[in-house]
Amino acid sequence: MIIDSRLDLRFIFQGEIHHLSDSILKLMHQAGFDGAFVGVESGSDPQRRRYNKPGTSQEMADGIRRAKKAHIIVASFFIAGGLGETDKDAKASEDFVRKVKPHVADIGGLRIYPGSALWRKMVGPGQPETIEDSRSRLIYDLPGGVDEESLKKRLRDFRKTFASTWLSFSRIFEVLDLLLHNRSVRMAAKGILKNPQVLFQLFRESRSGN
Repeated sequence: MIIDSRLDLRFIFQGEIHHLSDSILKLMHQAGFDGAFVGVESGSDPQRRRYNKPGTSQEMADGIRRAKKAHIIVASFFIAGGLGETDKDAKASEDFVRKVKPHVADIGGLRIYPGSALWRKMVGPGQPETIEDSRSRLIYDLPGGVDEESLKKRLRDFRKTFASTWLSFSRIFEVLDLLLHNRSVRMAAKGILKNPQVLFQLFRESRSGN
């Protein structure tokens, strides 16, 4: 209906894409869906199961590749420090972004919220008694969680790995593809050209892995 009505709309959507076919993604982009926020959470299948995420890491990788093929810019997000996560699981997330090369990838430490199943498992079933007690906690603030230094190292390693993907020659063609076929990216590029210090800041952050 959007296409038939020739509505000039642009969208960014959030959700799972591993089950979306080439034809559906192509139709979505034709209707104005220019960007996707995807919660991959982990490149490790055991860790994804701990997060109760549907699909496998390979299915997620294939979904991101199909979205990129449909000229949709993909921002992927990951979690570090979940219960049971090992160094091998953390490396699987680094391997994922190195091979799949989503356009954007970021990671954060697992945050636990009072009343959630994980909070009850780690803290207990009691209700918070003060405003301070009701605030969420990073995983290293709770007993049994990964320690703060290990978590920060995993965050740094992941971000450096993702930043290194932009040194690949294939990224030039990805940028050209988006500029040719993605209107939202063209609009953003025009904004950067008017305010180039934004690009320099992004470059400095990618070099530092922050």
